[in-house]
Amino acid sequence: MSGLGLIAVVGLCIGFGQFCFAMLVRGLKAPDGVRDFILQGLTSPWFYATGLLYGAGLIAYGFVLRQESLIVGNVSIILIVVALNAVMSGLIGESIGARQWMGLGLAMVSVALLRG
Repeated sequence: MSGLGLIAVVGLCIGFGQFCFAMLVRGLKAPDGVRDFILQGLTSPWFYATGLLYGAGLIAYGFVLRQESLIVGNVSIILIVVALNAVMSGLIGESIGARQWMGLGLAMVSVALLRG
């Protein structure tokens, strides 16, 4: 797979993994103790989705590091993650301010400059 394809896989895995983790944490009730907290997490499908996505992203990231420079790979991945988080924040009802949209735009410009 090409470096850009691997970067997309890593970004998607991290972005969707963060969404799954947010859904996991938001779905937990106030725990009675550490044991209850762990059991709640282990019984949630969001826990396993998070682990699967982060694990796949980590493996793909290893391949990215073999093909791309650290700065180009990481900044490209960050852009994908930020863009996904912006979309998912809107899907779960959070508002995105003008400064966040400007930051996303600047990130796109920086990736374009880094990738040449």
